[in-house]
Amino acid sequence: MIRFLIFCILSTLNLNAQNLIKVEYNEYLDYEFPITRPQYLYIDKMENSSFLLIDFVNEKTGDLKMETQADALTSLGRSIGSDYILLDLDKKELKIYEDFARKIYKIEDTFPVIAWELKNEEKKINALTARKAIGKYRGKTWEVWYTPEIPYSFGPWKLNGLPGLILEAKEETEKITFKAFKIEYDAVCNDCNEPQNKSIKTISQKEYLLLQDDFYNNIEARLPRGTTVSYSKINFLVRELKFEFPIKFSWEQELKK
Repeated sequence: MIRFLIFCILSTLNLNAQNLIKVEYNEYLDYEFPITRPQYLYIDKMENSSFLLIDFVNEKTGDLKMETQADALTSLGRSIGSDYILLDLDKKELKIYEDFARKIYKIEDTFPVIAWELKNEEKKINALTARKAIGKYRGKTWEVWYTPEIPYSFGPWKLNGLPGLILEAKEETEKITFKAFKIEYDAVCNDCNEPQNKSIKTISQKEYLLLQDDFYNNIEARLPRGTTVSYSKINFLVRELKFEFPIKFSWEQELKK
């Protein structure tokens, strides 16, 4: 009886392992100073869903070119080591958990639908045949390479919807690049659970953007009364520029003056 129970447990663990594909990416950001940030994508083949961990603990920075106002503000630290993006392709659901200024937010966003244009170009990436596609999402144009040899419609960040796994992606200015460097086909994920901290605040994408805008561009509101400070308002958006809802940012108003 005991042997049978052990066999059942091991079989269940093995089944769970076979359901997951783990893809390790590096995200390269080239703005005021270069950053390399790992991302770990876990694909559940049975559920047609993915769990992405964006690893801030192990990110690496290059030589500091120029410290900006945003850099100084974001150096406040984090309360959790990763941000999370959960995609369910069947349910068309997107869940995002982000740590911003030591607070964890569950961000309610619309499911990312990207109109891809498939190109008749191929190349080899890590012995896999990859094909090229171009897509636009929230004001940015992305060039990606996906492989039909791994027929799951996932990729780094929010990129999805192609007839194969995205191995490489870059936006048009080439300031943001993703590259897969390792794929594990029978993976186990011990961290693929949604954060359960009671202090997590659920917030809409629009509310979250306005919160960030206020944090970066209204510094005087957090200073003692009578304190004066001189600073330039900034555009803090990196990956997304346009949204499905009307929104006015403070730096846009500054530009109109």
